[in-house]
Amino acid sequence: MRTLASAIFALAALALTGAALSAAWTESRLVDQQGFVDLAGPLAKDTEFQQALTGALAGEVSRGAGLPGPLQNLVRPAIENAASSVTRMSGYPRAWEETLRISHRLTLSRAPSDPGAQNPAVVSLDLKPLAGLLSQQVGTGLGINVPVPQNTTVEVGRLERGGVVSLVSRIAQLWPALAWGAGTCAVLALALARKRSTALALLGAGGAGLGVLGWLGAGLIPDAAAGTAGSSAVARIFVRGFAGRVSADFAEASLPVIAGGAVVMAVGVVLRFTFERRSMR
Repeated sequence: MRTLASAIFALAALALTGAALSAAWTESRLVDQQGFVDLAGPLAKDTEFQQALTGALAGEVSRGAGLPGPLQNLVRPAIENAASSVTRMSGYPRAWEETLRISHRLTLSRAPSDPGAQNPAVVSLDLKPLAGLLSQQVGTGLGINVPVPQNTTVEVGRLERGGVVSLVSRIAQLWPALAWGAGTCAVLALALARKRSTALALLGAGGAGLGVLGWLGAGLIPDAAAGTAGSSAVARIFVRGFAGRVSADFAEASLPVIAGGAVVMAVGVVLRFTFERRSMR
């Protein structure tokens, strides 16, 4: 009976550990604004993304200028030329960072709070800081006032299960409670085990297995995210690039879990052999 109870607590400890680690990563890298900015920031240096981004900015600024048809056709080449150089401006990194911060707030605020809501959550990029940088550049070059477009939001993707963003956000913030539950179950599993060194080794092996599953699962993220991308070039390239960053970061975060589990398993094995030798003397 003790062995069965120990096994149940051990399985519960591993399940809660996996949930806690996933939730902690999600909270620090996706739910937390600075974590999201750090993760998505390097995409601004991607050449393909820059080309799609500048094309979208040129179109938005041109349409938002509110100029008559003939004058708009005259100004359009100047806007396109300025757009092609916007990614080389000194203010570009700061504008991109502000774009990510605004987009993060916009996406979370649009997420339905009811997990059963019918409306899908919209993941969006608000390009207003970048559009403002471009409008200023064009206005300075032409000597006219070029207004910032009113609508600069690009729909990156839609999560068809309503409320999923809000639900994941709430669960991710519970990771300390999940970690505490995992620790409690692990202690109970060891306390009830007849051979605690063996139980410790098995817990370590299970922890290492969780890390391996996380590392393997990270490789599936890009393909899974591709189906949620919007129809625009900006959306497709952003989703592909961001999913790649998420995959690499999650795989990297899984490596310490594998190493930690292997160390715990090794300690359990060493203790097991030590106790066996003592009992034989």
